[in-house]
Amino acid sequence: MKPKPSLLATVATLCLAATAAHGQYVEDSVEVPGGWVGTLTYNSKADVVYGTCEMANSVFAIYCPNNIMFRNLPANDARCVVYDSIDNKAYASCGFYGTESLKVIDGQNHIIIGRFSVPGANQLVWEPTRNRLYVTCTNQNRVAVVDCANDSVMAQIAVGVAPIALDLNTRRGKLYVQNYDDGSVSVIDLTANQVIKTIPVGGYPDAGYYAPHVDKYYCASDPGDDAIVAIDGLTDSIVARVPIMANGFVHAIGGSDANDLVLAEAYNGPTELYAIDARADTLVSTTGVSGSVWSIECGPSTGFLYCASTGADSVYVVDPVRALVVNTFAVGDAPFVSLPVPLHGRMYVGCLNVDKVYVIRDSSTGVAESDGADRPVHPGMVASPTPFNRCVAVVWNSAASYAEVARVYGQDGRLVRQAQIPAGEARWVWDGRDDFGATLPPGVYVLETESGIRAKVVKLK
Repeated sequence: MKPKPSLLATVATLCLAATAAHGQYVEDSVEVPGGWVGTLTYNSKADVVYGTCEMANSVFAIYCPNNIMFRNLPANDARCVVYDSIDNKAYASCGFYGTESLKVIDGQNHIIIGRFSVPGANQLVWEPTRNRLYVTCTNQNRVAVVDCANDSVMAQIAVGVAPIALDLNTRRGKLYVQNYDDGSVSVIDLTANQVIKTIPVGGYPDAGYYAPHVDKYYCASDPGDDAIVAIDGLTDSIVARVPIMANGFVHAIGGSDANDLVLAEAYNGPTELYAIDARADTLVSTTGVSGSVWSIECGPSTGFLYCASTGADSVYVVDPVRALVVNTFAVGDAPFVSLPVPLHGRMYVGCLNVDKVYVIRDSSTGVAESDGADRPVHPGMVASPTPFNRCVAVVWNSAASYAEVARVYGQDGRLVRQAQIPAGEARWVWDGRDDFGATLPPGVYVLETESGIRAKVVKLK
């Protein structure tokens, strides 16, 4: 019986080795269980990225050395996942209205080893100094504190109405809680586990970023005061309001500590990126982009800022020195969340409407750092020559007794070429063209057979 076509676990996308601006390129895409990838976190001990798929009710695991998803754990209504490097385990919030709303994942075997109740569990943050997990219980108007040593709830802290997000002040031992429905930020002292100040910011606080170099917390106030609010980390007082567009919604704030730059997005039909001097709290520049940016993260190698825009299906790369967009990558459908992984110099990007996580190489050289693109992704296939100009011969180690289909995947994981391979043969020559006979551009491509054997090849011309 003819087997079903296999899923492409790792799809390499366009990589213009010598001409890519500033050297960044989309290196891979990884099949995950479903859409609505809401969070990503990195297990540094196992070199694994965990992520949540809310639509698929799962927590998945990607092995970074080969960018293959190898684990899919059931987690109803999975919202958020974070990693505890002290105890080598991860926590996932799930079952927003259920009783078992936190699941514990073993960081070595990547299986669920425990579960306990934190009603309304939504967003999570792990604090290493005290080895505690902080959980927004959005429909309970409180933050739960979990002792990670024994996985027990040690405190419940009453905060404002509808707490949705958390940000740590790593210098002062504080936690900022964005209370969406009452337009305030609660400041929690992590030693005492109690609110020490509630700061009205107006509007709906929907994004935040703590800048340690200047010891300030930047929070959105939208649409209300139409400003990015700067809160002093020592005094917990508002020290500046940086104006943004009228009635603008701010979904993401990030920054480059090395350059004392804060970058915020505001959306109200048009979308603007606001670059703010964190020392003076003055506006440096505004840049128009498309869509709505929901994640801003600092690249692990270059220090450039990666902005994931859902509406534009793109990731914008911003040079923090010049405060300019220097690169744009089309990835998936509605990129939503991003995660830097310094060990590999990569940015992992999860999307809302496609079952893929995209991998961007944060390179500054412009050299083809394809992480071994000429090596087989799956044992059993050899491609030669690679890189190639006109054609590449592909040989695999098992000839099927039935006619197979060979497929080539290119930019953004799209199928660009397929060919029927006669029964008993295990060799195919690809001429670098698509199904319509057009010559494909330079880049990294994945060749795959129906039986799941695959290899990466690099096309130069």
